[in-house]
Amino acid sequence: MMLIFLILAVLVGLVYYKRRNTKIIDDLSSLGKWAVVTGATDGIGKAFAFELARKGFNVALISRSKDKLDNVAKEIENQCSVSTKVVPADFTSINPEMYARISDELRGLDVGVLVNNVGTSSPHPDYFVELEKHHSYVYQDILNCNISSVVQMTRILLPGMMERRRGLVVNVSSGFSTIPAPLLVMYGATKSFVTKFSQDLDIECRGEGVHVHVLLTGRVATKLSNTSKTNFFTPSPDTYAKSALEKVLYHRICTGYIGHDIMSNLGSLIGLISPGFLASIILKQFLKVHKIGIEKCAECNSP
Repeated sequence: MMLIFLILAVLVGLVYYKRRNTKIIDDLSSLGKWAVVTGATDGIGKAFAFELARKGFNVALISRSKDKLDNVAKEIENQCSVSTKVVPADFTSINPEMYARISDELRGLDVGVLVNNVGTSSPHPDYFVELEKHHSYVYQDILNCNISSVVQMTRILLPGMMERRRGLVVNVSSGFSTIPAPLLVMYGATKSFVTKFSQDLDIECRGEGVHVHVLLTGRVATKLSNTSKTNFFTPSPDTYAKSALEKVLYHRICTGYIGHDIMSNLGSLIGLISPGFLASIILKQFLKVHKIGIEKCAECNSP
């Protein structure tokens, strides 16, 4: 039965990906001279920054570590011959002074693309009632990083886009915003906010020449996913970013990558036929990762 589901999902995914839809956005480069990327020193964020620079954008990089920001900025300038700007910021904080500083740093830039990529989760899948015991303040860190950063960065840059009547906000959400995420309830719930926020805000903005698109990202080989191994269903950050920046020109909401599309279709199909079965599969998988994570977690096992 599972084999039949997989075959159907693959077929649906391939048909979906081969459709030649009309572009919603003709050309990224027409939107402005600068792109802003949060969480830009590692993983998908770094890959987005490089891919946007290759497309000719000057790039403003925002992340926690000043040293990492400087290194990535230097790499981008050397490889892509564009300008960069670094803005250190810890998005697990909601300090209004931090966001005021970010706003000051970006003021006057012709920002055409904002990629709200920064995000966090618990160090490993865990029961909601155990999170505080195992990882202090992780609840608030996830809320601040995954929700407040998206709202605040959009608040800062959207008015300028609206005034210029051009721009694209790309919010990196997750496939777990639409399917069960037991043991990752904070992550799944905050990403659900990102998905809903993006869809409704896009309706408000699209008549003004500004677009707010959302990526329901699947597994990518990053630190956040705790894997470095790549395959068809788990692309490298570079592969994912290149694909996603092409797909958001056509789709207001998408996974951004064909392998994720196939897995999303499979999950939707199973969920439609048997929602409880889908939830039990995910829970069973996460319980395995939970057990390993607890065993390796020094904070979890401290007295």
